[in-house]
Amino acid sequence: MNAFKTLILLAMATLFLNGCTSKLHMLNVIWYDGEDGKTTFHEYLKRANPIAAKYGAHLHSELYASTNDAFDFNPDLLFVVQYPSFGGMFSVLTDDEFEEIFELRAKGAKRKILTSCDVDDSFPTVDGKIAILNMVDLKWNISYETYKKDYLEPLQIIANQYSGGLRTAIYLPKLSVQGNMAMDADVIFVQSFIDENAYSAYLDSQELHSLEKNLVNLIGEKVVQPIKTTLL
Repeated sequence: MNAFKTLILLAMATLFLNGCTSKLHMLNVIWYDGEDGKTTFHEYLKRANPIAAKYGAHLHSELYASTNDAFDFNPDLLFVVQYPSFGGMFSVLTDDEFEEIFELRAKGAKRKILTSCDVDDSFPTVDGKIAILNMVDLKWNISYETYKKDYLEPLQIIANQYSGGLRTAIYLPKLSVQGNMAMDADVIFVQSFIDENAYSAYLDSQELHSLEKNLVNLIGEKVVQPIKTTLL
């Protein structure tokens, strides 16, 4: 199975990037092959979860489904899986049961990106009814450390004032090695707000507008792509 062998090669490449003993975080970005593909892919997830759990792997993020068609890069599903080590990931990929169900993944997704990612979990997180997925391309203009200090940290303060904040850790995708689309986002994070009114007030706030102007000065253009999502 070519797709399965690709995953094995991905695991081997990840070994050299992360070492055998460190935790691995794999970002999955999925576009369904129609409604039937959606059903098929979720059947794959349902059957894959207990297999992964045998080797200490689990979802590090929630499952985020986009509800906004305004952008070209608009995946149907995005999630992150944490593996305890390279060995744990390799064990999942070579498990006989997993290989049997892997065809469901191939049939369910017409496009997919699978890439390792770093995780910044230094921010406190909040819960809320509204979830906003943000994908950011830094355009090689600034480092993540600068972006965090000059944008993310003040953004968190502003969101807190409107009953919001980060919902999950921040994910930093590495170069995509599988998939037929480029992974242009350097930073991915999800915000959460208590309700629509809180989110609208946040969007209208002068503090946010000023911060966005500062970001344009840093990077050269507006690069934050907010996408309203539903949680699965």
